[in-house]
Amino acid sequence: MKRLENKGYISSHGKSGDVCSLTQIGVLYVLGKIGKNKGERQD
Repeated sequence: MKRLENKGYISSHGKSGDVCSLTQIGVLYVLGKIGKNKGERQD
């Protein structure tokens, strides 16, 4: 999780950082991966 946080894909919160949520960059990354798997082209 720390690696994803360092790349900016997620942000962690909570007392010990055990709660994470996707950032806007993380959402775009996931959508790009889904599109690539379906054969769609993302520009």
